Amino acid sequence: MHRPAPTGKHSGPLTASSPRTSAISEAGRITHTEMIAAIAAGTAQTLSRTITDIARHQEHWWLYDRDEWLQVDDAGLTADLDAAAALMANADQQVRRLRQMP
Repeated sequence: MHRPAPTGKHSGPLTASSPRTSAISEAGRITHTEMIAAIAAGTAQTLSRTITDIARHQEHWWLYDRDEWLQVDDAGLTADLDAAAALMANADQQVRRLRQMP
């Protein structure tokens, strides 16, 4: 599997003791029900057809955590997710083409 090269700009592993500069905004939380509704309505998109615990919604990336989604507010991690989404869109397209072949 080809992975996007990380930018190295995100703040590293997230832990309970991570400082406020972590990749998750304290106020940026929505319920799982809200995100599923947004995906169904087409106002949110998962990172790919197979990576469904990361989604783009309201111009931000969101990470699924148990029963809620947490908004990413770290610019480096956002750039990494943008790069991953571009790669995965290409991979999803190639898989669709292969499935259409006789």
